[in-house]
Amino acid sequence: MRTRIRRTSMVAAALLLAIDAQPIAASAATSTVGWVRLAQLSPTMAPVDGYLSPSAQTQPAMAHAAYGTISQYQPVAPGSYIAAFRAAGSSATANPLATTQLTVTAGQAYTVAAFGTAANLQVLDDALTAPAGKASVRVIEASRLSPTASVMLGTEPLAANLRSPGASPYQAVNPGAGALLVTTKAVTTQTISTNLVANSTYSVVILDGAEDIARVLVVGDATGMNAMPKGGVATGFGGTANTRHDYAPALELSLLAAMLGLAAIRQLNRRRQSG
Repeated sequence: MRTRIRRTSMVAAALLLAIDAQPIAASAATSTVGWVRLAQLSPTMAPVDGYLSPSAQTQPAMAHAAYGTISQYQPVAPGSYIAAFRAAGSSATANPLATTQLTVTAGQAYTVAAFGTAANLQVLDDALTAPAGKASVRVIEASRLSPTASVMLGTEPLAANLRSPGASPYQAVNPGAGALLVTTKAVTTQTISTNLVANSTYSVVILDGAEDIARVLVVGDATGMNAMPKGGVATGFGGTANTRHDYAPALELSLLAAMLGLAAIRQLNRRRQSG
């Protein structure tokens, strides 16, 4: 009987893990919202808090973001918004260091990035889908020490002499394990191992590193053709206070599974005690 109880517990735990690992996500093609993430990619900007309005925000969507921080996406209703970066720790009404306006369309995703030494904000259109069976990759050049970069995935060029600040178009590539070859200053080449998932999109972000060696981030923008984007890399203690995910249905199912598992265990215990 103890074996049966142990097996029931294991099945309940496995069910919980399976449900929690696969939250229900919205399809970009049929979505009624758009997605926006913020990125601090200016090498001369001090840590910032990032806001997106109008939304009556009292907490930043990205907090204490140092150079190289990319927030997760947050879903927003279609319409016009103002993105503002303020000095980290300042109030939501303090004068911003930089602002820009963007128009959000349903089913589309955007990255609002602080670029360059003047800390200008630019809006990048992000891809949520790739050609069937392929992955899509673009390069974002945000390095001051390495102002130009060329990137190849194996023998396929992704960007040639891309200048900072700038971003290349997305390019379809074969998924799977591969090697990114990143050449900066026309003399230094780095090799970064990657494993790209089919039907997913990525951004390769080039940042200032040590001396001639750039710092390279491979950011997953969207995984799977019907998945809601995530896309966050927090490298400077950046926060995502207002980021929202559609985990409620999965949580409800998880709680139900836990209750059923506990009920089964209690019933088996009663049978053992009565026998």
